[in-house]
Amino acid sequence: MRRPESSRILLHLLRNSRLERLTRGRGDAGTRQIPASPRRRVPASAAGVLCGLVVFAATLVVPDDGAAAVEAPRLRGLLKQAPLVVAAEVSEVTPYDNGRVAVARLRVNRVLKGTKPAADVMAVEMRDTGTPPIFRAGDYVVGFLRLAGKTTYLAQHLPAGPYYQLVSGRASCLAAPEPESSAEIAKLVGRVAEASGRPGGDPARSAPATRALVFDLIAAPHPVLVEDGAVSLATIPDLAATLTQEEQRRLDVALGRSDLPVSVRLVLIRAVADNGLRQLVPALQRIQSPELLSATLQALAKLGAAPTGDDLRQQLGSTDPQVRIAATQQLVRQEGAEAIPRVSQVALGDADPSVRIAAIEALGETKNPQALKPLERVFADPSWDIRQASARAIHEIGGRQASEAFARLAFDAPPDAQIYAVVLLMTTGVGKDDPLVQRIVQTHPDDSVRHLIEHGLDVHHH
Repeated sequence: MRRPESSRILLHLLRNSRLERLTRGRGDAGTRQIPASPRRRVPASAAGVLCGLVVFAATLVVPDDGAAAVEAPRLRGLLKQAPLVVAAEVSEVTPYDNGRVAVARLRVNRVLKGTKPAADVMAVEMRDTGTPPIFRAGDYVVGFLRLAGKTTYLAQHLPAGPYYQLVSGRASCLAAPEPESSAEIAKLVGRVAEASGRPGGDPARSAPATRALVFDLIAAPHPVLVEDGAVSLATIPDLAATLTQEEQRRLDVALGRSDLPVSVRLVLIRAVADNGLRQLVPALQRIQSPELLSATLQALAKLGAAPTGDDLRQQLGSTDPQVRIAATQQLVRQEGAEAIPRVSQVALGDADPSVRIAAIEALGETKNPQALKPLERVFADPSWDIRQASARAIHEIGGRQASEAFARLAFDAPPDAQIYAVVLLMTTGVGKDDPLVQRIVQTHPDDSVRHLIEHGLDVHHH
């Protein structure tokens, strides 16, 4: 990770602070004093100031330009990791060490990779309190396994014998409650394993089988397979122009599946948009789930079917906070600076803090100086979560006007937020000789604020 200059300045200021003092006893009248002057008092909320600064510093750390690439479809990765892949019935589960570890007896029906064991597979599962077990007696599973390491703990608590463990925890156990679904899962995993095991060849000859496999995965009963199918849509050339009615039907059904986890449905929605599948616009428009609305609106916009501004403004009146968040974000994406007045109203007045924070972040994403005035008003909110969001948004807009905004807040913000505003000003790259800083040094009525610029946030207690 690389850290921008503004973050390094902020961290330098924090290092100059005696942070541990803020966690100790209060001074008289709920204040903490800076030595050398009996009048230099930092508000009791200084701990909140520093908390805000630490959070703000963390948000300024950005990834390296060479960020990790998106992982390949999960099944192929699991198949590569696992020496043994089996379809099996969990015939019994035996707990040991007061339930901290359990051994599942897997009665193997089919081996999808590796050599079939001579007896039932004994799979070890380490269990955490409050976490649902992975293996349950009576379930049917496709398990991606490797030999369990020979640890002292297992030797002390388990009978002697060979044990296996899942290569990637819960994600590498595809469970189903009945044998028919498990058999379908196993068949599809076997096809993926077969396709993975024969690289090369004539792409033109293998393309129809590969395409059929992708859409069979999308229609599969297990969410991991559906997700892999959605991700693999990108491997089909000219998909939008060649999509068949049956393929469209399968995607339509998958988009409407309420039994799939939200994360998988999000992958499906984005895959439809990324592959330009305008044929699925009606299916996207039928999605009613509030937690999917933001992704759905973005997908519709990408496919040229964005809702109108009036529709989005109407959604801002929804009783569901998630709907208001999605509408706020999409309104800014579509209208840019024109949306600032309406989104500012949400940032200042919505009853739900999560909606306000989403609106504040959306204002920052405009990178438009017109958003600075409402963000300064938001900064006056007594909630530190709201203040931190406002600080991030102002910083994201950036430029001289952001520095000027923080300089104004050093005077106009509530007293317990003025120190915060000064340190934020210094993160914008201004120096001590800058007129904005000198005005604070020369005219600010609070000598603790002036002292901060000269000496850093050096806080003591009595």
